[in-house]
Amino acid sequence: VGLLYWTALVVIQYGGLALPVGILVMVALCLAFSVFHALFGWGVARLAATFGPAGLLGAPFLWAGLEYARTHTFFSFPWVLLGYSQHSLLPFAQGASLASVYGVSFLVCAGSALLAYAAVQTQPRARRVALASTALGVVAAWGWGSWQMAQPVGETGRVTVGLVQGGV
Repeated sequence: VGLLYWTALVVIQYGGLALPVGILVMVALCLAFSVFHALFGWGVARLAATFGPAGLLGAPFLWAGLEYARTHTFFSFPWVLLGYSQHSLLPFAQGASLASVYGVSFLVCAGSALLAYAAVQTQPRARRVALASTALGVVAAWGWGSWQMAQPVGETGRVTVGLVQGGV
């Protein structure tokens, strides 16, 4: 609802729908988009039931795949992807130059999955490995991104660019 509240206003004001119908349209959209989060929860639950705590490590693959599906399938809705949360942490955001926003989403989810794995893991060695992997991933992503940002950007010419707001 926090992401789609405005759709009720649009279909009421510009679509001429009555207020209750506009709210129903918004609720229907919310339910449709919640399918992706439900699939993620179901998938992680199945992985954890099958593989135990190690199943949590499949979460980044599910999350990034479902974000990609939400963006490039029937819904075509690339808003509020997890990778966008790193926009103010520029060294982390540089990962998008290698794997787009989905790669950044994968890394954020991988860090969270490793921390969740460490929290539920009963074996001390496995817990230490997960925590060390999380720290190594953060340092590696930050270091690489900082190095990328320090590289000079050469000008190769001038290009005229136009910008058009996409519409559905």
